[in-house]
Amino acid sequence: MSFWTDYFWRTTTVFAALLLLAGGLFTAHANPQRGIPDNLIMFGGYGDAALVVDKEECSVSVYRKLDFWELESKYPCSSGKKNGDKQHAGDKRTPNGIYRFIRAWNDKQLKRQYGTTTAKLYGSGALVTDYPNFLDFIYYRKTGNGIWLHGTRAEEPVATRGCISVRNDDLLLLRNQVVMQRTPMLVEETVRYLSKSELATERDRLLDFLERWRSSWEEGRHKEYLSLYSKDFLTRRFNYKRWVQHKTLVNQTNKRRHVRIHPLSILKANGYIEVILTQDYESSRLNSYGLKALYLHKHEDGTYRILTEIWKNLPPKQFTALNRWTQ
Repeated sequence: MSFWTDYFWRTTTVFAALLLLAGGLFTAHANPQRGIPDNLIMFGGYGDAALVVDKEECSVSVYRKLDFWELESKYPCSSGKKNGDKQHAGDKRTPNGIYRFIRAWNDKQLKRQYGTTTAKLYGSGALVTDYPNFLDFIYYRKTGNGIWLHGTRAEEPVATRGCISVRNDDLLLLRNQVVMQRTPMLVEETVRYLSKSELATERDRLLDFLERWRSSWEEGRHKEYLSLYSKDFLTRRFNYKRWVQHKTLVNQTNKRRHVRIHPLSILKANGYIEVILTQDYESSRLNSYGLKALYLHKHEDGTYRILTEIWKNLPPKQFTALNRWTQ
C-alpha cells in the first residue's frame, strides 16, 4: 500500500513542479468548432499539452495551450476489445480516468525487453501510463496494470486487451507531444464539449467549493466542513465514520488554525474531478506544508463532495519554490 502512495506522490510532485515552471495557470478559451472538452477545467501554462481520448469516436486529440486551448492534432485509435471502464485484470477493457505517462519505449527497447514476437504487438513503441492511479487503487479497487498508448502490429490500430493503439507513425508524433509525468491523458467513453463561458462557470464553482472547504476548516465551522465530504469517503486509513472521528479530534486539539491553498490543476474524467493544490497549514500545535490531491464527485444538484484525498509533506524550500512560481 505504501508503494502506491509513494509512487503517486513521486509522479505528482514532478508534475506539479513542471506545471508551474511552464508558466502558471490559465483560463481555457473555446474552440470555435466544437468547444473545449469539459475535462480541461484548469491546467498548465503556455505551450502545455493535454491528450483527450474519446473511446466511442476512436480518437486521440492533442490540445495545446497557446492564447487559448487549440486542437493541435487528432489521431484515430482503438481501445479494448470490450466496451466500458476497466475494473480488473484481464477484462479486456480500457480504463476511463486521468492518467499520466511514466515511461516511453521505442521499438528497439521493446525488443530487448520483451523479445521480437511480443514487441511486434506494440509497433513503433509505447508510452506507459500510471494505471492504476491513486483513485483507481484506493477508491474503486481496480486491478491490472500495463495500460499503454502504443503503436500497432498492422497498418491501422487494432482492438487491444485494454491499451490504446494508434498508427505507428502517429505514435512517433505523439511521443514528441508528450512530456513524461506531466502531460495528462484523459480517457472517456464519450467526450463532452463546453463553451468558454460554460467551462468558466464550472471552474468558478469549483474554486468557490475549494474556498468554502478551506475557510470552514480554518474558521472551525466543523459541521459545514464535514458536509463537504461524501458519505462514501475512503482513504488508506479511514472510511467516512472514522474520518469524522479523526477530524473532530484533530480540530478540537489544534486551535488558531490558518489554512492557505493554491490550486495548481483541476481536471475531470470518468465522473470525478482531480484537484491538485499546495497547502500551508498552521495551528497552535502543528505546522505543515505540502501538496494535496482532492478527488471530487459532482452530484445531480450541482454540488460537489470529496471522495478521497491524499497529502504529501514537502520540505520548506521546495514548498516555498512552488508557491513562488505560482505568484
